[in-house]
Order: sequence, then structure tokens, then C-alpha cells
Amino acid sequence: MITDISVACIAGAFVILVIFLIIGLVKFYKTSAEINKLLHATKKNMDDLASESVKLIKNVDETTIDVKKKLHALDIFFKPLSTAKQDMDLKSKKHKDYDLTTELIEGLSAGMILYNKIKGGIKEYVKSR
Repeated sequence: MITDISVACIAGAFVILVIFLIIGLVKFYKTSAEINKLLHATKKNMDDLASESVKLIKNVDETTIDVKKKLHALDIFFKPLSTAKQDMDLKSKKHKDYDLTTELIEGLSAGMILYNKIKGGIKEYVKSR
């Protein structure tokens, strides 16, 4: 009799364990299905984001090239000002008594030359368009 009760208890415990195992497996299956959906959605979002990033990088590259071309075109206008500044620096090193008035006059003349070149360049640019 005791063996029958023991076997029945063991069988009942085994059935309860199997039920919990089945419940656990079902929950694991549902969770893995949700994770799989999330991974697919994330992959799709990453692909969309990657294509947008590539477009953005191409746009930035084109803008950078355009800015470099425009800066190169402006070098023509700023070259005289740079040369004038270098000349002023050489003169100031040679003559310690080089006064501010002379420097201002030379700076203004360099500015006027630059203004005339810019003004002429803009007219040429407008004519070319």
C-alpha cells in the first residue's frame, strides 16, 4: 500500500513537472518569436537608416567639394591682401619706426584693390551666367 501511494506521488510529481515544463517551453517559444520579430524590424530599420546615411554622406561630400571650389575661386581675391600684409610685415621688421599711419594707408589701399577685384569678379560671374 505504501508503495502504491509512493508510486502515485511520484507519478503526480512527474505530471506536475511535465506541465510546468510545457508551460515554460510555450512561454520560451512565444518570447523567441517576439525576439525574432524585433530582430527583423530592427534589421529593416537599420537598412533604411544606412541608405539615408549614405545619401547624407554623398550630399555632404558634394557640398564640401562645392565649398572647396568656391574657396579656391576666392583665393584670387584674397591673394593681394595676403601679399600686402606680408609686405607690411617685412617693412615693419626692417624699420622699427614704421608708424601706424603708413600701415593703415597701405591696408586701406590693399582693401580697395581687393574690393575692385571682387567687384570685377562678380560682374564677370554675372556675365558668365
